[in-house]
Amino acid sequence: MRIAVLGYGRTGREVERMALERGHDVVLRCTSSVPLHTSTTEFDVAIDFSRPDLVFPHVAFCLDRRLPIVIGTTGWYDHLPALQELSRQTDASIIYGSNFSVGMHVFRGLVRSLSEHVDALEEYDIALEEIHHRRKVDAPSGTALTLSDIVLEHVKRKVRVQVHADGGVPPEALSVSSVRVGDVAGEHTVTADSSDDAIVLTHRAKNRQGFARGAVRAAEWILHNKGLHDVADVFDEIMRFRA
Repeated sequence: MRIAVLGYGRTGREVERMALERGHDVVLRCTSSVPLHTSTTEFDVAIDFSRPDLVFPHVAFCLDRRLPIVIGTTGWYDHLPALQELSRQTDASIIYGSNFSVGMHVFRGLVRSLSEHVDALEEYDIALEEIHHRRKVDAPSGTALTLSDIVLEHVKRKVRVQVHADGGVPPEALSVSSVRVGDVAGEHTVTADSSDDAIVLTHRAKNRQGFARGAVRAAEWILHNKGLHDVADVFDEIMRFRA
């Protein structure tokens, strides 16, 4: 499989390393000085870990050439309805997600289970915190927002996200806080707290390897599957897939 890596920062370089380890070729590395629209290199699938403002130009380039794309970039989800409409009008092969880590998808299941228990136990409150490196541009992280959706779905008394605690957090709001410091690859913590005890779930990425591994496996899968897919919906299929 010939892969174009869109965004050649730390995660992009890790994608390249993982792709080579899995027997693929990286034939294009796009950066600000080597943008995708100037390239004539042929490839089979693109993996995007670039910037939110580049997602739609990259998608348009791939759709015009009937090429699949994996979108690991976050911070553009306000425009997801436009992407959904675009995919309905075209023969798209797109998979996107806030987090392609295998461990994070296990963590999502644990958060879902905790949320179901909290829903039945009103003495517990629940909140989220995420920590990333200081260069990350979106806050809260896309993963934190995905986890928030799980909590809001299952804890019925929580009806909205509140990202600032100025003036306190009312009981119907789910507090989501963000910290930007150093070179943290990514840490997400969900806390259920009562006057008796606290239950704390934490997923801590040790490096960017897990994101890259999941993205390459998603690229292998999307090469054979049409449509627009959230990785969270098809993750089990991706893990079972063998080309």
